[in-house]
Amino acid sequence: MRALPLTQLRHSQIDIDVYVADESNADPDADVARLAAAMPTCVESLQFAFKTCGDVHEETDLLTLTQGLPFATRALNIAYNLPRYAEHFHLFRFTPTIESLRIDGLTIPAYDDRLAQFLARMPAPLTHLELYDLLLGETDAIKSLAKAITPQLTTLLLPINNLTHADLDQLALRWPVTLHELSLRFNVNVRYRGHPKEPVDLAERVQDTERRAWIEALPANLRVLDLYAVPISDGMVVGLVERMPMRAPMARMVLYLKCKWVSNAAIALLETNVFV
Repeated sequence: MRALPLTQLRHSQIDIDVYVADESNADPDADVARLAAAMPTCVESLQFAFKTCGDVHEETDLLTLTQGLPFATRALNIAYNLPRYAEHFHLFRFTPTIESLRIDGLTIPAYDDRLAQFLARMPAPLTHLELYDLLLGETDAIKSLAKAITPQLTTLLLPINNLTHADLDQLALRWPVTLHELSLRFNVNVRYRGHPKEPVDLAERVQDTERRAWIEALPANLRVLDLYAVPISDGMVVGLVERMPMRAPMARMVLYLKCKWVSNAAIALLETNVFV
């Protein structure tokens, strides 16, 4: 690290795999501290992934390294796969010029208060926000996420977050007119990892004609809408069809239509308004 031209470094990708601690190592914490001290002060783009492989020694702690990472001035990409290390992600540093943020929780909970602290720091220039697999649905973190949606946001990707219709209604209140791409795949009724994938009452689902506020509030300039594995109901189809004449031409729309979840009449209505 010290041999690198750190004052000219633009992009930094750091992938750390932690294996079972080797007791013969002299002082792994000292190694981490030395690595942190050798980091550059800032980079345009920082990508940091921390993954554990097998059992990890309980004392392994990357707090020092997290605090020593450089400031990201344009883009920040974070990934963790162990809950206790996700406690540190709110310590990542970025400047007010940051434009892109991506956090991959790798199936871990969102740590509501820490996520709230982190998202509260989102600056106005942010145009690209991706939050993967953070299990945000039905938590207080949704309010923080809504506040983090900046006026210039063009891309919002929220796959696999257990979001409900009520959660999406909250977010829809803050969707900016600049939003061009929205991904909500694997949300609403779909539940992974032990949760039932199918609605409890399929017959009731087909008859669901309730209009969804977040569908009605889709920005007129939206060009890409990804609803893969989001069960589409009759009421959602009607909302989509009615909004289509009021928007710019859609470049790509991914819908998840299952005959058990939506009626044939609704599918026919959609087919008359969508050229595939």
